[in-house]
Amino acid sequence: MATSPSAKRQKSSKDVPYELIYWPGLPGRGEHIRLALEEAGAEYTDTAHIEDGVKSVLAQIDAKNTGDDHNPPPLAPPILKHGDLVISQTPNILLYLGPRTGLAPKPDGEDADGIYRINALVLTALDGLSNEVHDTHHPIATGLYYEDQKEESKRKAKDYLENRLPKFLGYFERVLKGKASGEGSWLYGGSLTYADLVLFQCVDGVKFAFPNALKRIEGSGEYKSVFELYEAVKERPKIKEYLSSDRRQKYSDGIYRHYPELDEEADNKFIRDIKDFYKNLKKRVKAHSDKAYGYESPVDDSPDEQDPISDTTVDKEDQTVVCGGFIDPSNEDYQRQKAREYFNGLMARDPSASEPIMTVARDLLHFSWQSKFLEMDSMPGGSSQVVIVPVHRAKDQPEQQQRVGQRK
Repeated sequence: MATSPSAKRQKSSKDVPYELIYWPGLPGRGEHIRLALEEAGAEYTDTAHIEDGVKSVLAQIDAKNTGDDHNPPPLAPPILKHGDLVISQTPNILLYLGPRTGLAPKPDGEDADGIYRINALVLTALDGLSNEVHDTHHPIATGLYYEDQKEESKRKAKDYLENRLPKFLGYFERVLKGKASGEGSWLYGGSLTYADLVLFQCVDGVKFAFPNALKRIEGSGEYKSVFELYEAVKERPKIKEYLSSDRRQKYSDGIYRHYPELDEEADNKFIRDIKDFYKNLKKRVKAHSDKAYGYESPVDDSPDEQDPISDTTVDKEDQTVVCGGFIDPSNEDYQRQKAREYFNGLMARDPSASEPIMTVARDLLHFSWQSKFLEMDSMPGGSSQVVIVPVHRAKDQPEQQQRVGQRK
């Protein structure tokens, strides 16, 4: 049987180092490939670390480059050269590297279709946790400066953090809990694949771009398995060494960029929810002050236009937390669970804060004043109390303020 040209190329490439061609100075889409090569311990060169690295990239994507007998010209980096093979596109390169580096099943092995399942996970991660992140700072056009589309970026980032990011994190949380994952720490088949490395890099990039939002999200505990995977990849010996080396490119003006004004929208969502809730609350009920403990009412007669947070004063020395909401005795277990998640998420934003944290959100209008809902949670620093302001559905039911759950 005649040997095909592609077979010849693969054979000639077997013992040749990989050559990664990507822009110096930013991790970008090339970082997914670096992580795979580093984890595999593969020999490779990287144009990010050579003197004429930019020229190497430009030569590949030059409009005059028409490719060769076997390789069409690449449109953009990352580009991988392996022998006389030249390929581009991040997921395509990973599809090639996976079986060759032990980071995906081989097409002729027992799990012949596994590579395609892994590829689907990679494409999903790159869609929602990479490409859409780029769109938060360039929602109109990639050819425009960020400053030319800043207002649109704020709207895009707000929607991304409130809607799109939870959707994709939730998806991968489901994947990790599914049987196809091997019901372990990895996305597929019970062992590390390049899909895990891609998810790690995506989460790492989003953490850089939106540190406040990700701190809150991680602290909520809602995507525990995703962040456990992130930490597990981070601690793998070869990855850990790579991340601390100068081979790891620092974030700059690539896909993941940190603009405080974009992260601020997500960080302040809690404050907006508190304000909105208190405005509505003040119209419906007036809580009684507990003079014995020196607490003022979290709902008073101040004008609606006044900052509702300043209306609430609590004992700062005791680090008292004020919560409020409608009581639904028929669903107390769910109330306690959501209260724990939400409370922990807020504390994760600034666990060393000396000021009390006050939280009420429209999506958490159900709180039980039973102290049990804090029994599984430790609170930072000294003696802390929780004050629950129950707002009853029945109009004729008296309002009262209860103090529960003192903990060291």
